[in-house]
Amino acid sequence: MNYTFHYLWRCALLVTLMGVSTPGSGKDKDRLKGIMPVDLELLFSALPEKVEGWELTKSKGWRGHYRWVESIVMRDFEMVVKGEKGAPVSRKVKIVLKDTGKFPESDIQFFSNFTPGKGPSVERLYINSIPAIISERDTKLVAHFLLEERFSLNITFYGVPKTRLADWFRRIDVASLSSIQDGPIVTLPDHIVDQSINQITDTKSSFLL
Repeated sequence: MNYTFHYLWRCALLVTLMGVSTPGSGKDKDRLKGIMPVDLELLFSALPEKVEGWELTKSKGWRGHYRWVESIVMRDFEMVVKGEKGAPVSRKVKIVLKDTGKFPESDIQFFSNFTPGKGPSVERLYINSIPAIISERDTKLVAHFLLEERFSLNITFYGVPKTRLADWFRRIDVASLSSIQDGPIVTLPDHIVDQSINQITDTKSSFLL
């Protein structure tokens, strides 16, 4: 991503508040159907919290509405190492996990008709039977996974070798996500409570849309 996750989410929220897609209203309400996402704490529990040699610098979550209600959590890890000339070099790993509620127009659309293959900068493959889309540019690598046809997982490396991807993927509690059963498919509710959590500063906020 070229922008911070928080910025993108807030932009989407701003569009919502401006009336482009008000919860539970509009001509297309009846065709907006999906599964209500799980609580943020449940998503957080699937992410690593302590990784030896790495510092947890961000741990945030949002539950909000744009086209559909989504729960999103992210954690950033950083490590400072010595570069070639002894100068400190920062390496970073960003993990973003999203419950799309199986809404067709969410991130799951990127995996429709998924076929393994490799292009100049993008590779599609299965990792532990899970579809993944991997893109690389300079020292940045983005690995996008789709779990249970519902949970969108992004692992982004900054200055971290691609060979470490399997190690970080193993730190995701895939089994806990697989154990979550789908709720009923429903239309968009009339009212939605948006939530925000910052685990580093131990702050929470919520408001009704």
